[in-house]
Amino acid sequence: MRKLNAMTKNTCAIANQLSTQEGRQKLMESASAIGGHLSRAAGHAADSMKAENWKLFSSPNETASGKSPGTGASAAAAVAESNPFDGNVVYIAAKKSMANGTNSLRAFLSEQDAISLVMGLYGVAVFNPDPKGESCPAGTPPERCVKLVEKKEPTITTWDNLMYPRKHHENGVPAWTCGGSECRDLTGTFIPLSTWGGVEDAVNVALFGSPLMPLSPQMTTPDSLVGSFVHKSTSASLSPSAMRIAKIIPMPVLSMLTEVQHIEGAAMTLGMHLSDALPRYFAYQMALEMQGIGANVFSGQTAKDMPTEFRTNLMQKAQNLIAIKPPEGELVKIFNETTQAIINMNKLTGSKLKTGGK
Repeated sequence: MRKLNAMTKNTCAIANQLSTQEGRQKLMESASAIGGHLSRAAGHAADSMKAENWKLFSSPNETASGKSPGTGASAAAAVAESNPFDGNVVYIAAKKSMANGTNSLRAFLSEQDAISLVMGLYGVAVFNPDPKGESCPAGTPPERCVKLVEKKEPTITTWDNLMYPRKHHENGVPAWTCGGSECRDLTGTFIPLSTWGGVEDAVNVALFGSPLMPLSPQMTTPDSLVGSFVHKSTSASLSPSAMRIAKIIPMPVLSMLTEVQHIEGAAMTLGMHLSDALPRYFAYQMALEMQGIGANVFSGQTAKDMPTEFRTNLMQKAQNLIAIKPPEGELVKIFNETTQAIINMNKLTGSKLKTGGK
């Protein structure tokens, strides 16, 4: 509880605003702004897929690793840095994106599992794969001894397969796992449902401590968001998943739980409400982040070299985003319903929390 108090200290003002009509209106406007940011992010993802760089360079196969004739060591490093058209380009794009943000992916998945799933979504293209006993033909300069592109097909066909895998994959989510230097060798694998059971599992684990909705409040774990208020433990710390999701949920959940903790059953009721609403939000947010990674695999000077099948799959995934995009104003609705749930709880229990400035 001390940990929770520390986390909510900076949001006391937000919690207090829930008690007035003006405050609730401001918080609803904040939720609406988040929805606007998501819409713009979707537009940016679509724009990045159309990006073209009209500058012409020497063959990417020759310059990718700085191996062009007469290239010195320092120049080679600079060339390799400026032209990443070498190796497992999907892995490279995912690695960079994970290092620079992707908040939802980092909240729910390890870097290794996230990259495996990205490769499962879009397939893999490996330029200059690790040699497997082959040698250059006699008289061929090493810099021109370039292997054909090694390709792996996508293993995840739809967003629904990824976001709600328990409906589709009994043995786990099919993906690709890395091997060799810089993930140049690929092996088919399954991400177990215990590792990634989908957005519903991830939300429930953070809220209650288990992938499935618990049958009673006492079945929650003390290190979960709801369980910490149910058990009122002074020694248990929040689990890593609970901590991470608390930071990215688009509403002051900890403050809400703090406001209703004195009402018997209120924390559990609020948690059940969030469990129903949040998976749709996170499914879309994660899909946007993954689509952004896919769109950046071939960009700039390499956009013209995008394999046809990769481009087709990328565009299909972009079109399918429409199917999982929450309806307009969904985030505002989620916040309104959650706020109203708190108000109703306090009214029914005769709480001192004021709801309309009366």
